[in-house]
Amino acid sequence: MVTYSSTPVLVDAFLVDFNTEIIKRLTWLSNPLGKIQPITKEVGGRMVKVPAMHTDSGEYIEVYPSDTLANMSWFDIGESIPIGRSKFKVSAEFNMFLNLNKIYPLVTASRDLENVKSDVFLALKNLSLSSGAIVLKSISENYDDVYQGYALPGLQDKYFMQPYAGLNFSLDLYIRNTNIICT
Repeated sequence: MVTYSSTPVLVDAFLVDFNTEIIKRLTWLSNPLGKIQPITKEVGGRMVKVPAMHTDSGEYIEVYPSDTLANMSWFDIGESIPIGRSKFKVSAEFNMFLNLNKIYPLVTASRDLENVKSDVFLALKNLSLSSGAIVLKSISENYDDVYQGYALPGLQDKYFMQPYAGLNFSLDLYIRNTNIICT
């Protein structure tokens, strides 16, 4: 479902590397998406920004909380700054929408967001990325951070209470690029 160039570079190469590694460590992460982009559409008579992702079929899907796309992750990519001779620092938000019942189906006592935070933190800490590195700046479970800048028409009431949850990991990505020399 995720669309990447056949020869990804910079952020796209990092995201391919990241998603390949993160699903090895978080086996319950069933929908590791790529980067999303805002599209504008009419909702309730007004124009709002909606998070969307381009798919292999050439269409855009909305990346909203749902039962269908539970246990998904995506990136909001910010500013890229060249640093050093062949590296970029990219601000990014790694976001997740989760159904705790699907993560811990047999252990009711484990259906706690703190357990998931711990699992994700350990997975991020132990990533082995050939395309770069990450620095974790903050973690939030506030839906305003997970869907920052996007309209959530009534969804926060249904999808941000047990067993659903959202997590936002604010990151700096350090991406190696051997094709460009930055001065």
